[in-house]
Amino acid sequence: NEAIKAYEAYLLSNNSNVDAYVNLAICYASKNDYKNAQGILNNAKSKFPTNNLVLKTLQDVQKDNVSTILADASKSYENKDYKNAIKQYLAISPATEDSLLGVAACYQSLEDFDNAIVYYKKAMSVAPMNSEIPYYIGYLYSEQQKWIESESFLRKSLALNPEGEAKNLLSYVMQNLTLANYNEAINLYEGNNFEAALTKFNEVLKKEANNAFA
Repeated sequence: NEAIKAYEAYLLSNNSNVDAYVNLAICYASKNDYKNAQGILNNAKSKFPTNNLVLKTLQDVQKDNVSTILADASKSYENKDYKNAIKQYLAISPATEDSLLGVAACYQSLEDFDNAIVYYKKAMSVAPMNSEIPYYIGYLYSEQQKWIESESFLRKSLALNPEGEAKNLLSYVMQNLTLANYNEAINLYEGNNFEAALTKFNEVLKKEANNAFA
């Protein structure tokens, strides 16, 4: 507190000292007051836009801020305080892969699969090479018995990691998709919709012929 007061007093009379801004920001950051720390550094950045010390310190403070929020959100999640964890994860701006996965995991734990899928998809757009994310989406779609959507994302996961967990789940999904299509064909046939039934039967046969996982 004394250091903060001293630097603030100094800057009132000498606002051209870069080190004073940086040291003041570090003092605030050491107290986990990242809002004030970032505000001071952004002010310094406006005055010294090319100063490497200001830019590097701002970057470090932002990273520390995100790490602190993630840690707090993770504790909330571990304590099963999922709604609070969601608020904490969403406080991170711009959103990161970890924050979006955190939100998705919270919604999944709340059994709100629709919102979980929304945030897994957002995480996937941030980290398109992470094979686990489309696997999570495929798994949740399978829990909803949305077999076509599940197949699509599981195949995306396998394209990124052919030996991943998606391989076994895809086999299960394809079996259920085939069964669902077969039952639909039967219903069409029993409803005297023979042309549509024949089309659906052909789809089943084609799928079975091309499906290496069935």
